[in-house]
Amino acid sequence: MSVDMYVASSQRQASSVATICQQQKQGYELLEQSINDFVLHSPSLEGAAYESAKDFFHAVLIPLSKGGILLSEAVVEACQAFPNEYLAKVDSEDLKESDLREKIEQLTYFMADLSDLQERLQLLLYRQQQEDLFHDSIASRMTSSHSLMASYGQIREKLQSKLDDLLAFDARSPAIFSEIEELERAVARGVELAGGSWDVSLGKFNKPAHNTLIWRNRIDESWRIREAKRQSLVGGVHKDG
Repeated sequence: MSVDMYVASSQRQASSVATICQQQKQGYELLEQSINDFVLHSPSLEGAAYESAKDFFHAVLIPLSKGGILLSEAVVEACQAFPNEYLAKVDSEDLKESDLREKIEQLTYFMADLSDLQERLQLLLYRQQQEDLFHDSIASRMTSSHSLMASYGQIREKLQSKLDDLLAFDARSPAIFSEIEELERAVARGVELAGGSWDVSLGKFNKPAHNTLIWRNRIDESWRIREAKRQSLVGGVHKDG
């Protein structure tokens, strides 16, 4: 299967994804705000059902909403980084592995034919020298063939370099989306836990076992990094000001 990259298409996709993810992020932020209001600002509510809901929201839904925010931001960042990384490390134009390989193969074929021609011209030139004859046309064709061979070689080298860069980019590009995959797994586990925690018979939320909350570790770590970056940016702005 050919590795192909279409720059404009990738950039359009990144822009479209950013719009969708921004809307999703706003939804998660509203959810987090609503949960915090319920947990922190509902003094008139009491009873086992309320206490179980408060504990459950704090243990599961708040981390889950943060995970949704992180996931939305990570998707936007990765989709923007993908074409940017390509432009920085590979090329500014669209590239197709199959086209590059075909052109390299054609040049290799042309160079092989040209090499055969050079050998024949060299043999003719040698015979002329042996017979004390000399024709400028053969020498001129020899010079032209050497120039053409050098040009073919340079073009093939550039195409090979583009192909190597394209394949190297394809090999490392999954790393651009690695954080998305980790956050997706964490959020999916949180959603699964949230969906099965209401006990109808008791009329309250079951307290989640500690080993069912391991998914929060990834979210908590990413959230701390996110907040540290935000604080650093705010501090930098204040310092510049």
